[in-house]
Parts: sequence; structure tokens; C-alpha cells
Amino acid sequence: MTGSSEVDLRFGNAVVDDVFFVSGYNIHGSVVAQGNPILGVHLYLYSNDVKEVPCSQGLTDAPREGALCHAVSGVDGKFSFRSMPCGSYDLLPYYRGENTVFDVSPSSLHVSLEHSHMTIPQKFQVTGFSVGGHVVDGYGAGIEGAKVIVDGQLRAVTDNLGYYRLDQVTSKKYDIVAEKDHYKFNRLGNFMILPNMESIDDIKSVRYDVCGVVQTVTPNSKAMVTLTHGPENVKPQRKIVSENGRFCFEVSTGEYRLSALPVDSEGSSNLLFSPEYIDVNVKCPLLDVEFSQSQVNVHGKILCKEKCNRNILLLLVRLAGGVEHETKTTSLEQDNANFVFTKVFPGKYRLEVKHSSSKAPANDDWCWDENTLDVDVGNDDVTNIVFVQKGYWIELVSSHDTEAYIRQPDSSKLELLIKGGSQRICIETPGQHELYLVNSCISFGTSPIVFDTQNPVLVHISAKKYLVRGEIHVDISSPLEEIDLLEDIVVDAFKSNGSSIDKISTMPVFAKSYQNGITVFEYSTWTDLGEDFIFVPRDSSTRRKKILFYPSRHQFSVSASGCQDAVPSITAKMGLYLEGSVSPATPDVHIMILAAGNSKYAMLKKGDIATETKTNSDGSFFAGPLYEDIGYEVEASKAGYHLKQTGPYSFACQKLGQILAHIYGENDTEMLPAVLLSLSGEGGYRKNSVSGSGGTFSFNNLFPRSYYLRALLKASTELTSQHF
Repeated sequence: MTGSSEVDLRFGNAVVDDVFFVSGYNIHGSVVAQGNPILGVHLYLYSNDVKEVPCSQGLTDAPREGALCHAVSGVDGKFSFRSMPCGSYDLLPYYRGENTVFDVSPSSLHVSLEHSHMTIPQKFQVTGFSVGGHVVDGYGAGIEGAKVIVDGQLRAVTDNLGYYRLDQVTSKKYDIVAEKDHYKFNRLGNFMILPNMESIDDIKSVRYDVCGVVQTVTPNSKAMVTLTHGPENVKPQRKIVSENGRFCFEVSTGEYRLSALPVDSEGSSNLLFSPEYIDVNVKCPLLDVEFSQSQVNVHGKILCKEKCNRNILLLLVRLAGGVEHETKTTSLEQDNANFVFTKVFPGKYRLEVKHSSSKAPANDDWCWDENTLDVDVGNDDVTNIVFVQKGYWIELVSSHDTEAYIRQPDSSKLELLIKGGSQRICIETPGQHELYLVNSCISFGTSPIVFDTQNPVLVHISAKKYLVRGEIHVDISSPLEEIDLLEDIVVDAFKSNGSSIDKISTMPVFAKSYQNGITVFEYSTWTDLGEDFIFVPRDSSTRRKKILFYPSRHQFSVSASGCQDAVPSITAKMGLYLEGSVSPATPDVHIMILAAGNSKYAMLKKGDIATETKTNSDGSFFAGPLYEDIGYEVEASKAGYHLKQTGPYSFACQKLGQILAHIYGENDTEMLPAVLLSLSGEGGYRKNSVSGSGGTFSFNNLFPRSYYLRALLKASTELTSQHF
């Protein structure tokens, strides 16, 4: 109730206006949480019948439009709306701070204000609230992705600025901790959360992981990392790296120095690492610190026969304990003959070079003075490595060993020995070459074979023909007369079925001749593999005495894929000739030479006829040639003559007589039956014969002497008798 506090009275009556009047009534209430007063809760006043009330508080951040006034709870949890007109009102509690949101019950309260002050009997209860906090590093910057653990339970994860919010909390003490890989945070232990606090105290990171790797390539090597030069309150640390080279330190913010060092053990004492040390400023986790064994560059160049090209490949193979490990490759630098391997660890290496074409990328088609070099890499760059091209590889596949030579572009001659199978030959001059094959016992077909080092192809060498050779040893100690042996001795070659193949001439072998009275002649022919031959030597001359061969023939099979064994040698001698005569001189006496035994050179058995001849007009005969490994018997015969052997090769010849008997009847025309003619003579000779019917009968081959002839009919009638 208010009014004017003074009245001015003068002479006369006065009327006092509005001395007392009531401007409105107060509405009082309170906000508590678990019996504790809550400061700072906003209460907004709404009404459907009261349109305006006196209110000194602003109406910003009202939960909905139409608020008439609002009040804020004090430290005692109480709030008041003063001088409110009578009417019906709705009270809405609301509180949202920067990091806190209250849950208040009831959410709305209806009151009616009469003509008196009003204290709301029902208290507004804060049943729960949301409160926020911040997880920060040592410099106050938010940490994203940190887990917030409240009383052992995950309740929130920080956003990209490091903020989090805990919902549905009540006023009590909590244990709050933040967790994130590679971070260590301070702990909010037994921390009291109240609804009216702006936010939870910051959770600060106090230590960070500093991690990295030490790369080593030396087997059985060990390394450690030291952490020094930190703040005064941090002691130096060191860690032995794990088997995979990893290490980690947990440190507070500050500046530190990391260094990699070898552990004093076999294989580690000579290790050097790069960089020598790394200075770091730790204000967050550092996970990519890297040390490696010192690395250097390996430089070299190629000396080529012609212009070098990018088909040259270099390989650097790391060796450890005699075992190959990592391999690096590189090619020549553009338009020059230099090469370089970068970032090479110290150690022992094998450096290889090869030139490969697109047709055979896996093969090296150049040959080198040395295609591999052992390189010991230390702490300094390696220089002055030189590979010198010697020539070009040519691949050969040959069926047999053979001598050969190559005619090079400058007309020089390169002698070589080709082995059977596959092999490579280094040709030192570029260009087109001719390969000539020289083999005395195998023919490889067309020669020469042409190849080019600029377009190398596989050279195939295959046997086409095989040389078969034999020798005839002529015994010049025998009386040879005037003989042209070079023209006279030939060898006839026959197939196994007897058909003729070739007539082979012979050639003297002077290097083997005139030893022990022997002259050597050689015959040869080119044949296919698998052929069978019969070689028959002969004397083709027309002279009176000829040569015979021991043995008379040889059978030979071409069965070996290579140089053939020589045909067994044949010995040639003047044949055995038998000279004899018949006395008195009688021509055309038939002379037979019979084998007296079995010959091992000629196809003769005992009693076989070796040869036949006849006597000349002077009664002599000449028989041969005959093999001298057996003896011979001579027989002579001629119709009407008796020949008697008087010497080994001489005969006495006696002509024999004849008696002709003519048989007649009483009349010349009378035909007589068969007549028995009986002829007897000196020395007991007797011969009986029966004549035919009439005609003449003769007794031949009769020695000179007296004979008595009787003629008898079958009836034992003696017709006549005659003495001769």
C-alpha cells in the first residue's frame, strides 16, 4: 500500500487524493535439490487473464513466448515476483547455463493470486541436470575423442573441440577420469557436482607418448633410444627397442632430445644411425619419430662396346651371414652411362649388372669382364665402380662336340670348341659374324651359319651325316711288280641286302706308311645314323697278278650318334699264284685248284674249287690269285687224254686210243639184236658193253697195248672175234 507521505493544510478545508492505495501482491517461492537451495534457476510468469505486470527483469531466453516477467532464485534458493496484480498465473522453471541444463519438477505450476501476498507451498525440485566439461592439453587446447569415465562407466566422448556433457547427474561427488591412447590425464577424484556450477573443472593432459621406430638391416642387431635434455624435473631415460624396432616414452610437456644408439652386442657394435639425434617439443603425442641405419649412395658407370642404353639393369643384393636379403634395382641415368643407388645401409653387398632385351628380359645378352662385384658399404658414399662390357652372348645348342671358328666383321678368326648341349659364347666384336664348323667325323649341313650380335637368335647345330672310315694296310714286302696302288685299290659299299651303294676310292696315309713294310690307304664315306654296310675291297687293275684282301669284306653298322669307330683294318697282299705245265705240251687241259683246308679269309671249305683255268698252247697254266692261309690241290683233265701228276703243279699227258666196232648181219640190211661186246687186254683190262640194234659202238680212252674183242649174241653165239 502506498500514497503521498505529506499533506499540506492551509486555511480552509482540503481534499487529499490517493493518500493510500495497493499496487499489488508478492508471490514467493523456492527451488531446492535434495533439500539444498539452488541458485540461479529462472522462473517465468505466464497468464491468460493478466496482460501486463510491473517487471524490472528482462525476458530474454524465455522457454516460450508470452512471458510477463521472470525471477531468479537466490543463494537461498528463493525467488519473488513483486506487486503482481490479482489473477491466475503459470510458473515455468527454466535453467540453461553454458554447460549446465536443469531438470526441474514440476515443469509448470499454476497459482491464483488473491488480495494478499502468496508464498507457494510447493517447492520446485531440481531432480537432475546436465553439466559439461572440457578435456585439454597442457596448453589449454581441447582434445578430441577422449573418453570420459565417471565412476568406472563411459559417460561421454569429447567433440572436436574437447568438450563433453554429462546428462542425468545429481548433486553428489563423482570420480571423473579421461582416457585416450598416448595421453595421460589428471584425475577428478571425489569431485562434487552441483547444479549451479558453470562447468566441471578442466581435465588436463599431464603426459604424452613419444614413440617411433629404429630401422636396422643388420641381422642380430639391437638398438636403444635415449631421451635427454628435458625439463629439470625430468630425468634422462632410455629404452631398448622391441623386435620390430618400436619404442615409446611417456613424458610431460617440454623440449627433449632423442638419440638412437647401438646396444653393445654381436652385430650391433658398428651400427650407425641417421639422424644422429632428433630434438622434439612435446605438447601432444609424437608417434612418428624415425631413426634408421646410416644410408649412403653407391655410384658407378658402365663402359659399353657401343652406346649404352636403358636395357642395362643393376642389382644391389645385401648379404648377411652368407645369405641374400633385400635386393635393390636401378637402371642407367638418362642419356649417359652412370648409375646410382640411393639410401643404402652400411654393410656387405653384391653388385650385379645385366643387359636384357624385350625378347628375353630374364637373360643377360651381354658378357662382361666381371658381371658381379663385392661392395663393402661404410659411412661414406661409394664411387668409382665400373662395369666393362666384354662382348655379346650368343646361345648355341649343338648335338655334338665340335671344333669351329668364327669369321668376324674385321675378317679376324676366332677359334673355339663347341660342346654338345646348350652353351653361350662371348663375341667381343659387334656386327654380323659367320660360324664355320670343323669336324672330321660329323657333317652339320650347310656352312657357314650367319648371326648378328644386334639381333641375337638361338643357333641350332645338328648332325646330318657321320663319317665312316677304314684302312687298308698293303704289305709292300711282297713282290708287287709295278703297281699304281692309288688307282687300283677301290672299296665297294653294299647294303645289308646286297644292293650296291657306292664305289669308294682310297687315299694313301703317308704318316702311317713305310713302317714295317706297310703302306696305308684310307677309304671313307658319309652316312646316315642307323645304316648297315658291307665293305668289299678289290683290286680293279687289269694286270696279270692282283692283290687279295684279308679279310675279303667287313660288315659295319652306324649305330653311335657321334664319331664312328674305324672299320677294322684290312690287310692287302699280293695273291698266291700257282704256275704249272702239262708235258708234252697240250693246250686246253682243264686245270682245277681245290682247297686243301678251310680258309678263314675266303669262302672256301676243304674240297671246294678255288679257281679253274686251262693250259696254254705251250701246255703251261697260271692260276690265282689265291689266299695263302690254306694249301691247294691241283687237278688236270682233258677228254681223250690221260694226265698224271708228276710234280706239285706239273702233269704228264698221254693221248688215249679208241676202238670202233661196226656190227653187220649177213646182209647189210639185216638188223641184229643187241650184241654183247667184250674187250680185254694186257694188264687185266676188261670191259663189257651191250651194243644197240645195229650200228657202231666205240671203246674210248684206251692206253696203247694189245686188246682182244669178242662179239656175242644173247644166245651165247660167238659171232666173231678180233685181235688188236
